[in-house]
Amino acid sequence: MTAPAATRIPASRALGADISAARNVHDALELAGLAWGIEEHPADSFALTTPGGVTMTGMPGMRFFLRSDTKEALHLGGARYTPVTNADAFAAADAAVAMGARFATGGALRGGRQTYLELDLPDAAVKVGGKDLVAFTLLLRTAHDGSGRVSGEARVKRLVCTNGMTANIGFPATFAIGHTRSAHDRLAAATTMVQGAVRFAKEFSAIADHMLDTPMTLTEFGAFIDAMYPRPDEENAREFGRWERRRHELIELFRFADTNDLGRGSRWGAYSALTEYVDWFAPVRGGDDARATRQLDGTAQGAKDRAMKILAGV
Repeated sequence: MTAPAATRIPASRALGADISAARNVHDALELAGLAWGIEEHPADSFALTTPGGVTMTGMPGMRFFLRSDTKEALHLGGARYTPVTNADAFAAADAAVAMGARFATGGALRGGRQTYLELDLPDAAVKVGGKDLVAFTLLLRTAHDGSGRVSGEARVKRLVCTNGMTANIGFPATFAIGHTRSAHDRLAAATTMVQGAVRFAKEFSAIADHMLDTPMTLTEFGAFIDAMYPRPDEENAREFGRWERRRHELIELFRFADTNDLGRGSRWGAYSALTEYVDWFAPVRGGDDARATRQLDGTAQGAKDRAMKILAGV
């Protein structure tokens, strides 16, 4: 069983720290445990421990990149790889705060190979149907393992059950942040992200209101589930059993969940049930931390996007 809605902790808080007291990015990084740099060490020669003992080896032209505080390895890269510190990656947050954003949470995933700062966007919050409070945040992310860029992403959070409702609605929600030391460029990046997130919030709100006004019968909801998760061959007992359990849990959420009181029997209720299942009920190996990581890094985002496409036609 997963935690009841009243006790659920949002993924960004579960995996990170409260940074709401921060006045600037420097404070935020300190509170989030991200105020570390990146050390470079040549990989021309190093000791390799093997079952037979210690062997000296090397990779000419390659470099090890380590966290400056814990010395944990982040990446092995060549001459073209340029590391970006957390301070540089998230520098645009100060300009975002000047525009009305508020520091919320921050932390590291996978030993620091990925890091994030989350900022609340009070001006973007909406009430679907005048009652269902939906908040929006700006999630700044970077990777120190050579796999990703610095980006900002508008995220949706349905507060009644802390569902991560971010979805592809045909309007940009993710924004690239260039690595620059120019204050002008940082302001431009923050302006693009904050204004883009507010526009995304308005678009999402309009779609959500339309979904709330569109009735959905239990039969129609069943057809929606079957479109999301096609019925497997009954001869595959394991897969069929998993499909039956998931279908039952989704129907229970749609029909009876307290978190679905507003919008029950509508397409908004169907989308709420699906996101609640994906975030809080779908089986996840690794416990609560693994579930939180799945929510934060977008592992299950594809299911939410498919659901939005089916239910809202976007």
